[in-house]
Amino acid sequence: MRRPRRVIKRRTDQLLVGLGAVLVVVIGWGAATLARDPDVVLFYREGCHDCEKMDEILVPLQQTHLNLVVLRLEETANLDLLWSLSSAYGILPTAFPVIFVGDQAIVGVGREKELRLRTAVTECMVQGCPSPLSLLEQPKVPWTLILIAALAVIVFLVVVL
Repeated sequence: MRRPRRVIKRRTDQLLVGLGAVLVVVIGWGAATLARDPDVVLFYREGCHDCEKMDEILVPLQQTHLNLVVLRLEETANLDLLWSLSSAYGILPTAFPVIFVGDQAIVGVGREKELRLRTAVTECMVQGCPSPLSLLEQPKVPWTLILIAALAVIVFLVVVL
């Protein structure tokens, strides 16, 4: 017993629509994940063994927290960003790796730094935290404009009085 062509075509169309919807959801989820600001920004140096040690801490954390977004940047190619973030966090990057997560800046390696990284990432995933890059996006006070305006007011007052 054969099915009419209309029934087969309708089922094929339904299957294609379903697969298309799944594809749209998967692509949308992937794009949203890629578009998210990172939770962790890690600066490393090529050939740095300490950087590899801290990365060995981050990889299992990423497997535990599937929503964790880590941005790994080689320091020589991203020196301006490294210094901008270091300035925003009030640190001096004296060793590598340099890791920014939540309100924490972690420089170098060691047991205490590994614990700080684990704690900061876990807190960030449980409670939420802003991306380290969001510190750079905050509106800056236009001090130059304010000083020029104040100087203009003073000159105006001196001339008028």
